[in-house]
Amino acid sequence: MSDAPILPDGFRFGVATCGFQVEGGQNGPGEPANNWFGWETEGRVEPSGIAVDFWNRYEEHLDRVAAMGCDAFRLSIEWSRCQPADGQVDDTAIDRYRRILTACHDRGLEPLVTLHHFTHPHWLGVDFWLDPSSSERFAAWVATLLPRLTDLCAHWVTLNELNILALS
Repeated sequence: MSDAPILPDGFRFGVATCGFQVEGGQNGPGEPANNWFGWETEGRVEPSGIAVDFWNRYEEHLDRVAAMGCDAFRLSIEWSRCQPADGQVDDTAIDRYRRILTACHDRGLEPLVTLHHFTHPHWLGVDFWLDPSSSERFAAWVATLLPRLTDLCAHWVTLNELNILALS
């Protein structure tokens, strides 16, 4: 039997989340709204509510990830939370994401951030990606966000499951 490692050097074990699925606090009264807002308010999909309240309880959740022996954590940045209106950036939300990334490092978890995980601000419309200016608008958003987080994250996913986005 060989003593050679089964996995290559640098291989990481982790878990992945989607901000809209775990954070909570979106699409309700006084909360940031994303492209699922209409479907939730019309009863076409179940409202996300507080989900698992990762937005407020991220340290507890990250403690569980570390306790499982993971050394990586994938999360997404909710564009609608950080840019709730056209031209308006919510620095408080971006600061919260900075705290989440810092909490990952504090627990030995290498963060991997997804920049678009199926949701975008409601004000961009449901069919945002069909608009010819969508790529430029998304690029402008990413150019606003990245300088605020790159000191805490080295690994990025631009669009989650692009094939699903294309099929939608």
